[in-house]
Amino acid sequence: MWGHRIQFIHGSVLDEQTLKRVQARSATAIFTLSDQHAADPHKEDERNTVRLWSLHCYTVSHNVNIYTYNLSPSTAIYQKMAKEIICVREFKQYLLAMNCRCRGASTLLTNLLHQRRPMDQYHESWQAQYDDGSCNEIYMDRPPEALVNLTFKEAAWVVYAECQVILFGVKTLLQNCEHREILLNPENNYIIKPTDLCVYMCESPREVEDVNSLKYDYVRAKVDSMKARRQAEAEIKASKASEPPCPSTSRSSSLRNELLHSLRNSAKLQHRIEQDAMTSAPASPNCPVQNTCANNSNQVAHLELPQPALASSDMMLYPPPSRPQSPPNLHHSTSNESNRSRASSVHQSPRQQAFELSKLPTPRLALLTGSRKLISRLGQLPTISNPEVEMETSPVCYLLTKSATLHELTIDSAENMNGHILVCMHHKVSNIFKFIYNLRSPQLKPNELQDIVFLCTSLPSPKTFDLVSRFPKVYFMIGDCQHPEDLIKAGVKKAKQVVVMSERECLDQYQRSSDSPAIMTSHLLDLLLQDKPHDSSRIVNLVEKSNIRFMHLLQGKDVAEEVDVFYTPAYAAGNVVVDSLLSNVLLSQTYYKPDIVSVIKALCGMPGPLYDKDTAHILKCGTKIRPQLFQNSRHLTLAVMPPCFIDKSFAFLFENLVMDHEVLPLGILRAPDENMGNELSFVYTNPVSSLIMKRSDKIYLLASPGWSYFSQ
Repeated sequence: MWGHRIQFIHGSVLDEQTLKRVQARSATAIFTLSDQHAADPHKEDERNTVRLWSLHCYTVSHNVNIYTYNLSPSTAIYQKMAKEIICVREFKQYLLAMNCRCRGASTLLTNLLHQRRPMDQYHESWQAQYDDGSCNEIYMDRPPEALVNLTFKEAAWVVYAECQVILFGVKTLLQNCEHREILLNPENNYIIKPTDLCVYMCESPREVEDVNSLKYDYVRAKVDSMKARRQAEAEIKASKASEPPCPSTSRSSSLRNELLHSLRNSAKLQHRIEQDAMTSAPASPNCPVQNTCANNSNQVAHLELPQPALASSDMMLYPPPSRPQSPPNLHHSTSNESNRSRASSVHQSPRQQAFELSKLPTPRLALLTGSRKLISRLGQLPTISNPEVEMETSPVCYLLTKSATLHELTIDSAENMNGHILVCMHHKVSNIFKFIYNLRSPQLKPNELQDIVFLCTSLPSPKTFDLVSRFPKVYFMIGDCQHPEDLIKAGVKKAKQVVVMSERECLDQYQRSSDSPAIMTSHLLDLLLQDKPHDSSRIVNLVEKSNIRFMHLLQGKDVAEEVDVFYTPAYAAGNVVVDSLLSNVLLSQTYYKPDIVSVIKALCGMPGPLYDKDTAHILKCGTKIRPQLFQNSRHLTLAVMPPCFIDKSFAFLFENLVMDHEVLPLGILRAPDENMGNELSFVYTNPVSSLIMKRSDKIYLLASPGWSYFSQ
């Protein structure tokens, strides 16, 4: 279709004559791409970087934007002159980690990158709801006059009520900041400014035009009417609350029963885990009582008991909360000990780990997080010759106070673990820094950190281990993820999440094209986890999207009819993260929607100086103390459905969460339902306002760290 507008010119960008022939200085944009099928990704990135340097030197005086696509995340440190740097492996690692923190997040975010139209017909009723949500995209525009000077929550409410558009962030210029920053659901009664850029979630530009056509007087009248209605409802509730309550029908008793019922449905093993946690809880006042729900699910972690305040030190000293201490079954492995001696003489759990919120200790680790601001400040970071330079923008996360050794973190068995994350590596351990970093984010509470067990055929190299040696509660176990006995020893039946990784550099050409190692492991997991707890999940990373059909082949599914990958049950549930769904679309969206990558990075939990600094500050100082120069940006989380919203509309839920709690709903995760025909959960982004909420639904929210509906 576009053939008449495409030209192919043979040459080298290292040759100035070739650059003249392609008129590089007159280009609107230039893209440099690494070959994703290259035998050596690092050498290919090196060649791509040289191409970028040559193009930059030739066009620097003509202000031509250059976009680059790399295979390795670490290549970015050599490419600070690029307008935008894209690395699929970087996004993939954050998406895999976000799926562990927030089930289905990868599908929600990947769908926002793609432009699609709704289907004309559906074979099952669940597909209609999923399709309605999957066609949403991200748009950015100046706020119309009708929204200027409204608080963000008022603007978000009126935009959804009138246009079914979710206003979920702004790009604004903050005090003492050189560049505009993306703020997700900004708090402190943030006022919409005329110079802001509003970040919308909707199906098409037509909905954005509907927002821009809102009239000033109409919007003010609608907001005033909503406030008056809510005030009247609050007064009625207050008058009823002043009446003597009937114990048998008290609201608190009813809510408690609803809450307990919801918890039982979402975690079958909760009672047993609570008992284990009570027996293993430290008695020292310096060791806070742990949330017994923390390792059941990220959702249940929001329903927490009050906890004693931390001691004066910010340091946490915890035994791994997801692992009962008695009877211990975790022990270190040594190359020369016999099986008999292991069973008889080694019966000690890994040592207690002291960890705290801290900046990443070296510039190299800080740069590996992918922060563009850090890359742009290369040359100003601390060096050996100039160590006193403060890394103000260095990302914050949970780190051990002292680096662990590989021997200390190598285990023989994890069968006694509960609620951990099991990561299946097909060959060597590689490219795991960003995955672990996201799971040690300051957006999580200390007792929400899950144990992470890497099942791999060989231990990580010293260079790879050095990058992750400061992260708490990370363990390595030698084994083959295609051997059932090794999976069982790794605690697959008690794991909260099982992640099956696929790394291009570790696979041969045939394995890359077929994804055979990951798919065979997935089928093996199907056999082992037939009676798994319904709140556990499995996440499979594939290289090629067409291979999703192989995942259903041995499950009795009909594969004769070709189905769009976006509508396969595994993808709709967030059980699959596919490299090829990210590679091309990231580059095109970066060009046509320049801020799209920044928004997706923020939603993925990728580091930003403001984002991480504020979150760490809140966790250390409490939610009532705010930084003077920064406003906190919320993060994506998944919460169980509060009982008061069951059988109510999504519009009712949206209004109450936004106006009363400053928490912004983005969508829901719907549970398997025989009546709707879905055997797996599915993501429903930006639901229609009239959709009735179910007890089994979970809500995607932009909320502050540690926020819980039941603690308000």
